[in-house]
Amino acid sequence: MMKDSLISKINKLSNQFDKGVKISAKELTDVYNEVYNKEEKVVNCATCLRTKLFELQKTAEQYNRLTEEDKEFIDWVMTLPSEHFPSFDKVTEIYNRAFKQNKAVTNCLPCLKKMIAELIKLRQL
Repeated sequence: MMKDSLISKINKLSNQFDKGVKISAKELTDVYNEVYNKEEKVVNCATCLRTKLFELQKTAEQYNRLTEEDKEFIDWVMTLPSEHFPSFDKVTEIYNRAFKQNKAVTNCLPCLKKMIAELIKLRQL
């Protein structure tokens, strides 16, 4: 689960970037690797670093849109047997809030599974 300390680090890096302060490539890469469970090497390419920062910002914003109730619901969904599915309405509501979408409630099981997978992935960061 994404820790408050990671959100704080992302916010710190974002604030530095917004103020025109040089960001530590190592610090940014360390946070990126921790959030996405990767092992990327430190690079000094400004474009690559900006891309990583913007990806982190987007993920943090999506995560911050989840309410405590949403997080509990997603945690509960992760405990369900694979042949059971939660309320399509509730999944769509949470998905739309987290990802700033406007998807209609669907009866399409593959679409529901995809939304659930994206919410679980976001929750597990």
